[in-house]
Amino acid sequence: MRIAALDLGTNSFLCLIGDVSESGQFHVVYDASEVVRLGQELQKSGILHQDALKRADICLKKFRETIDSFNVD
Repeated sequence: MRIAALDLGTNSFLCLIGDVSESGQFHVVYDASEVVRLGQELQKSGILHQDALKRADICLKKFRETIDSFNVD
């Protein structure tokens, strides 16, 4: 079975895709990270910056395309 996992942090987003065997062993087939700076000015303003949201949206769309291209279950 092929699975994907995303880790969405305040500075970077991570995407990991791998195969899980019937015995439970995991083999990485794709591993990426992208700096999105989602927390840009968050401490000062208390809200997510529009530029940060745009970067996050672009990154998530890229990750979605990648996940689809790897035929994740």
